[in-house]
Amino acid sequence: MKRFAPLMVLVAATLWGSNGIFVKLLTDSGFSSIERTSIRLVIAVIMEAVLVYLSDKRCFQIDTKGLLYSFSIGAFGIYLFLILYTLSIARTGMGTAAVLIYLMPTLVTLYACIFEKAKFTWIKAVALVLNLSGCALVSGIATGSLADPLGILFGVMAGFLYAFNNIMTARKLKKYPALTKMFYPALAAAILALAYLVIFSDPARILNVFVADPKILFICILWAFCCSICTYYMFNRALSYLDVETASLLSTFEPVAAVLFGLFLFNEKLDVFGVIGVVLVIVSLVINEMKEKKMKKILIVVDMQNDFIDGSLGTKEAESIVDHVVEEINKDYSLVIATRDTHSENYLETNEGKHLPVKHCIKNSEGWQIRPEVFEAIEAKEYLVIDKPTFGSEKLVEILKKINEEEEIETIILIGLCTDICVVSNALLVKAAFPEKRIEVKENCCAGVTPQSHDAALTTMKMCQIEVI
Repeated sequence: MKRFAPLMVLVAATLWGSNGIFVKLLTDSGFSSIERTSIRLVIAVIMEAVLVYLSDKRCFQIDTKGLLYSFSIGAFGIYLFLILYTLSIARTGMGTAAVLIYLMPTLVTLYACIFEKAKFTWIKAVALVLNLSGCALVSGIATGSLADPLGILFGVMAGFLYAFNNIMTARKLKKYPALTKMFYPALAAAILALAYLVIFSDPARILNVFVADPKILFICILWAFCCSICTYYMFNRALSYLDVETASLLSTFEPVAAVLFGLFLFNEKLDVFGVIGVVLVIVSLVINEMKEKKMKKILIVVDMQNDFIDGSLGTKEAESIVDHVVEEINKDYSLVIATRDTHSENYLETNEGKHLPVKHCIKNSEGWQIRPEVFEAIEAKEYLVIDKPTFGSEKLVEILKKINEEEEIETIILIGLCTDICVVSNALLVKAAFPEKRIEVKENCCAGVTPQSHDAALTTMKMCQIEVI
């Protein structure tokens, strides 16, 4: 299967690029652009619900905050995006519309640099210039030959909403499984789509169209299956064998596929400036996936959970480091890994429970949750969360080894609670796994069970050549 992974990404990108084929096939169906999009979304969410049910029913679990974020993504990043994209395809053609929505990487880059203080590198600058130039040439703005201003506007607006979808999903839904992130925004979009069909359209007329010409229903079902279910499955299956960067690079074939479909299936015209524009956009997407050679600095935030701060095992020393921990997380790290001490209801019957007979960090309890302001800072970064049933985490070491194989780690920094139990345990595990790496512990971002045991743990780590800063 591994050798077919690149092909699976290319097929997924081709299917994404085929959106316009279905739009064109349904042009004479009697449905408006909004009706076509709405019907597709309703059919797709039914398929997605079946996929989640058959794959992992636990992915139906989501909290209230996740639902609210999913609704905003579904309403704007899916429903309104697809309506505008469909309208742009209808007015400007498949190729032009597909290229215009790839303003998205430029918009995401600008957002990260302005609002998240991400570094604006030369790679990002070159990609941005090429992307904007390519879109200007394809749209006709650069050459003064703007064929359909409204269609171009729809495409640009769709690009903004595409960026909104990517930013919100990455920042606000990152902690959820992939199937959850797929299903709930799609459900929100489908609810709005169904509401539109019931309130502003004529459901009886739609059913009559399907009865009179079953081929139209088949095309709608095929559209939902190919451009939602198949693309999701193939791309995510390929990610099991490919790194994200390679998969993202291969997925830039989407606008190329859309242009080729438009040229060969529907005789859409593309002048020399349009061709140059397409090439510039593709090059910008490739450059955007390039990485400047920079070794990773990884921050490990150990057990900053409510029970250890002001809960059943809380201390005033733990409360005093919260602001320092948030400040440290906000610094420039390639990745933040947060650990959660995680126990079940039978904790007191375990070996640890017999030595420390205080119930704490019971999974899904309030005390198990990471302190809100700490998790808010973590969510704004590239991050992972690891649940660990005991003091040290072998899973943490495995993840660090995998990261180091893909891109060399320069420094690993540990902060959190408790210095004399979980911080020292994980620091020593990491040091044993990476004896030649620089391992640091930030003293002012750690607290122990007591001040004395905190100091003793720091001394132990110093003796093991861990840098205490």
